[in-house]
Amino acid sequence: MPGEWEHHSATWIFWPTSAERYVYGSLASFAEVRSAFVCLIDVLSAFEPVYLGVDPTVIEEAKAAVGRRATIHEIPMDDAWARDTAPTFILENGHPEAICWRFAGWGGRFEPYAKDAKAAASVAEIMNVDHFSSPLELEGGAINSDGRGSLLTTAPVLNDPRRNHGQDSGFCEAALQEALGVSRLIALPAGFSGDDTGGHVDVVATFDPLGRVLLNHCKDWNDPNSGGTADNATFLKDLEIEVIRIPQPAAEFFGNGRLPFSYLNHYLCNDGLILPRFGDKKDDYVRDLMAEVYPDRDMVQFDARPFYSGGGGLHCVTQPVFSGKAYFDQ
Repeated sequence: MPGEWEHHSATWIFWPTSAERYVYGSLASFAEVRSAFVCLIDVLSAFEPVYLGVDPTVIEEAKAAVGRRATIHEIPMDDAWARDTAPTFILENGHPEAICWRFAGWGGRFEPYAKDAKAAASVAEIMNVDHFSSPLELEGGAINSDGRGSLLTTAPVLNDPRRNHGQDSGFCEAALQEALGVSRLIALPAGFSGDDTGGHVDVVATFDPLGRVLLNHCKDWNDPNSGGTADNATFLKDLEIEVIRIPQPAAEFFGNGRLPFSYLNHYLCNDGLILPRFGDKKDDYVRDLMAEVYPDRDMVQFDARPFYSGGGGLHCVTQPVFSGKAYFDQ
């Protein structure tokens, strides 16, 4: 499994199907969600090709909104989280292949998901790549690779009793190693408080090209994330992995629900980095910090807040297709 900074042939995005899935908002905010998808496609298409999966019930709406910014494919789907329901693309001897995880609504937390469970295979067939069905119930947002055989995930996902019919973490580790060529599995002890997925890594940590881990850092001891981020930092220190702390945005809520705002939920594309902004005083500081981590990339700050009315962010709605080309040999 390549690192996310490696060269892409394209990015997949799924078009939002129903306002009912955006539980932290209203019908008015769902219009903002659709507009945010159009804006993201507009930005991303300047860096690389975009493929857009659209449910047949909203195909005309998507065509009218997106135009020629993306190549549209009709795929039955329930929701719009391409990171979790599209396949995870890997490289086998330099050629793209696709892993189709068993998708069951994030451990049955959200329904319906019958159409989403079939979306990965549909995408792989459209791409005309070899694809393999994994017995592991998992989502793309739960894993992050350094491109050298190490994989980041979280213990809450590996040990989730709602996933994988109560199989132990050893079953999950073996399935990950087989599917992704993993030689080192790093399961952080804590996810993000308020994350609906049950502990995805893509809001708490990610590798960078030098093998360091960018780690969500919460220093507000009144925030339930503070203990988890401290535990994660200690865990990585004990493994002698260098950590770059990325400050957490101020907590935001909708009713009783925490919105998992995180700068780690960004998207690397060819020559670019699309970085979320939240109207937070830390937005510009994190922009400058990420520019030091990725000095060769054009930085685009993107208001990701509309996506969070459905519970996720920029990384959650994107899925890269790796080309197999060296990044600097395009």
